[in-house]
Amino acid sequence: MNKSDNFTTISSLNLFDEALEADRVVVATELQRQDLLIDFPSGQKKFATIPVGGVADKATQ
Repeated sequence: MNKSDNFTTISSLNLFDEALEADRVVVATELQRQDLLIDFPSGQKKFATIPVGGVADKATQ
């Protein structure tokens, strides 16, 4: 984890190792958030979605 001021940047490779230590985890889509909640069911308040342009929330086939 790289701590800077009031937030921490976690690389995607370390997310699962560090997610329980973080106060909040921000993801780009609700689909990503729901996927994380499968692995961390108690993280309802921990995982937040902040939509970014160009990132789809729907899975494509």
